[in-house]
Amino acid sequence: MDRIEEIRRLHATWERLTGQRLVLDAMRERAWFDWLERGLTESDLALLVRDLQGKIRAGKCSPAGLKFRYVVANVDQAEEDVAELKARRRRAAGPSPGKAAVLRATGREAENPPAAAAQAGDVMRRSAELEQARRALRAWLEANR
Repeated sequence: MDRIEEIRRLHATWERLTGQRLVLDAMRERAWFDWLERGLTESDLALLVRDLQGKIRAGKCSPAGLKFRYVVANVDQAEEDVAELKARRRRAAGPSPGKAAVLRATGREAENPPAAAAQAGDVMRRSAELEQARRALRAWLEANR
């Protein structure tokens, strides 16, 4: 498929997802071209639009946030938002069942146990010990110059 067909398909998807009928002028074609050059896809567009629509329904975002110039024409922000949404989706999915099975089979825990919280007194004691070690090292360096 040539680039202009990809751009037309993306624009039609935008119109279908948002209900916004916009003229595909030279400025919007350029925005879609930049979108494609960044490696963003039609499924990325759908992911981004659906996320924004959810935020609008939840009252977390103004409907103005779904303007073409904010979502598509600002390709840097679109790229970052898509990457963040994909990362959030991966985290929500949790570890793969295959990974958990391999870890169990090798006698390791499937999940990393949470680190124990340090008590304030322990932190202060370790800090004082570290400072004492620094002073001793400085003194040794001065004495052995």
